[in-house]
Amino acid sequence: MSVTDEDPPGSSAVSPKALENLAGPSRAEDSQVCAICGDKATGKHYGAISCDGCKGFFRRTVRKRHNYSCRFKRMCIVDKDHRNTCRRCRYDVCMRMGMKTEAVQEWGGIGGLVSQ
Repeated sequence: MSVTDEDPPGSSAVSPKALENLAGPSRAEDSQVCAICGDKATGKHYGAISCDGCKGFFRRTVRKRHNYSCRFKRMCIVDKDHRNTCRRCRYDVCMRMGMKTEAVQEWGGIGGLVSQ
């Protein structure tokens, strides 16, 4: 199974702390908890309140055009302790929490960002 827009949203389990952020953006910004894994958030990245770990994971996934698959019916727990267990489910949660692939800038290697 690949990471595409055609795939239906999965039912990956999200941590209770991350679920608290579903109340709205002001709640997420006040609590500064990552909407994806529940870790300490560092700000709004690519459209979602997230930690540096989830920000970097999402950026690498988009830039390298990774295609991930889940071995467990896309029902994996995505929290601080288990976020590295299933990349597909973590990506699904990133998308559900509002991260936008178009917000990730292309990287030009040693020279920096590619001008568009």
